[in-house]
Amino acid sequence: MYTDNAEFIWKIIHFIMHSMIMYIVGQMSYNYFGQQKYRAQAICFMLLCNQEIREINQDLFNDTILALYVIGTMYLVQTNRPIIAALLLTLAISIKAGALLVVPSLLGWTQYKYGTQTLIVSCFIIVSFQILVALPFTEPEYA
Repeated sequence: MYTDNAEFIWKIIHFIMHSMIMYIVGQMSYNYFGQQKYRAQAICFMLLCNQEIREINQDLFNDTILALYVIGTMYLVQTNRPIIAALLLTLAISIKAGALLVVPSLLGWTQYKYGTQTLIVSCFIIVSFQILVALPFTEPEYA
């Protein structure tokens, strides 16, 4: 049966997602520190040597997916793609409401760096996607 190895398969998926998170954080640190590559290398080294965080992430259910979306949002903001970052953030909000903590910094940075028009588009993406996801649950059969 397919569920015999489900835990093993799920741990592999979490390991791959955690590796993607570490790679994105490494890229962000290299972009941030610029000429001071040794600082970015220290961050990458600390991420790779931390065995407990990998074991904890294997036991989590959707927190790794949420972290991947939030880290991806931060990376996209850093690489000047605020519209795609808003889309990734709204996916993270769909997983857990804790991702709402990132909204003020994302929208503030979008207003500061890209202007009001991009801010309005980002807000529209976030709100419309959440409404679209919640719309089926407003049917009378769910009341």
